[in-house]
Amino acid sequence: MKAHPFFAGVDWDAVLQRKHKGPIVPPVRYPGDAQCFDIYPEEDAVRDEYTDEMLEKYDDYFKDF
Repeated sequence: MKAHPFFAGVDWDAVLQRKHKGPIVPPVRYPGDAQCFDIYPEEDAVRDEYTDEMLEKYDDYFKDF
């Protein structure tokens, strides 16, 4: 990702050392403050069963994950 042309001018050492403030600094009032996140309705816990057919189709995508 660092090698992508979009980030060509980024000094990654300065980022690591936190020498610059971010362009957007959210107001955080306490640890765990989530005021800047959107609220979404809870999803039902009902999920489709992971079948053998799905295993054959998708597991290769995650073999090194």
